[in-house]
Amino acid sequence: MSSSNERTGTPQPVVPQKQHKGPIKQDPVDDFLEKQDGKIPRQRDPKMCKHGQKGMCDYCMPLEVPRPDYSPQTDLV
Repeated sequence: MSSSNERTGTPQPVVPQKQHKGPIKQDPVDDFLEKQDGKIPRQRDPKMCKHGQKGMCDYCMPLEVPRPDYSPQTDLV
């Protein structure tokens, strides 16, 4: 069984898909990344932060990574 290439019209062989045997094992790095909260950590800046060691402000709180599909233009009315 073969299909033809649209550009050249030459027949292309159909390659059968491989069947997986048993469950697929996830890589350890994927397990690690799945447990992360997805925020960029920042350290306390002694010049900018005016709170104690256990406090948090806008300068040292973790940053959320923007979604790739988010655009500020979509929120304009």
